[in-house]
Amino acid sequence: MGCGFAELAEVRVGGIDWEFSDGRLVSVNVADIQITNLDTGTSYLQKSRYHSTTTILPDGKELVEIDGRFWVAFVEGDVGPDGQVVGPGGAEYFVSGRQTFVYDPKRDAITSYSLTGEATDACEILG
Repeated sequence: MGCGFAELAEVRVGGIDWEFSDGRLVSVNVADIQITNLDTGTSYLQKSRYHSTTTILPDGKELVEIDGRFWVAFVEGDVGPDGQVVGPGGAEYFVSGRQTFVYDPKRDAITSYSLTGEATDACEILG
C-alpha cells in the first residue's frame, strides 16, 4: 500500500466483465472496501461503484478509463493524480469521477494519468 503504515484491506466485490473481439475488456463492478490502519485502528469504508474499459494499444500499453467511485493505489514511479511522478512509498486515493490512464506492462508503471473529478488522499483519512 502507499501510505507508509501497515494497512488491512477487506474487499467484497461483485460485477460482470465482457471481453470483445477487438480486445477491449469492459467491467461493471460494485465493491465495498474496508481499509484499516493497523497502527491506529482507524478505518474507512470506501464504496466503489464503477464502469471501466481497458483497451490494448498498438504498442502493447493499456488505456484504462474508469467512471465512478474507485480506490486507487500508486507505487513509486507511477504518474499520479497531480500529474507528477509518485515518490518513495507510493500514494493512495479515493477517486470519484472519470479517470483515464495508460499502464505500461513492460515498465510495470502508470505512465500518464488524468482525472475529471475529485481525488481524496486516503493516507490523510487513515493517518
